[in-house]
Amino acid sequence: GTHTVTVSDNTAPGWSSFTPTGWVSASQTVNVAIHVQDAGSGLDGSTAQYAYSNNGGGAWTSWSAATISGADWTTAPQTVTVSVPFGQDSGSGHLNLARFRINDMAGNAGESSAYNVDIDTQAPTNPTILSGSVPTGTWTNSPAITMSWSGQSDASSGVGGSFNRSRLTGGG
Repeated sequence: GTHTVTVSDNTAPGWSSFTPTGWVSASQTVNVAIHVQDAGSGLDGSTAQYAYSNNGGGAWTSWSAATISGADWTTAPQTVTVSVPFGQDSGSGHLNLARFRINDMAGNAGESSAYNVDIDTQAPTNPTILSGSVPTGTWTNSPAITMSWSGQSDASSGVGGSFNRSRLTGGG
């Protein structure tokens, strides 16, 4: 005879482990990935999509197809991957965001929260020397010199620190 099995699944797929988690400096087009799982009826991979914002979530692109590992009906965690063309650095705020959605085989829609993608492809500006006990470009035999500088800045990730490199030579 024929047997019918009914799977009761009222739970949408869940999201975890978004990457990247740190600053991206190589490009303003970023490869992002996130894990998704549906332990009930399994994932419907053909419905995996993403959208992105480059103004802090004020406006979003329309949903576009995303790549997912695994096959339909899988209940194991899968990875959704996409290359997002943000086209800009993040600035001082979290401007670049990505979000995802997918259905399970029972038709439950699962949408992720918005994930921040920090991008900084520009080097910080160099500081300007404000003052020093020895003029720039001159030699001294003084055992100690002092100098002050300011103006180092970075519009996105900030400045991690500043230092001055001096060349010291021995006398003779």
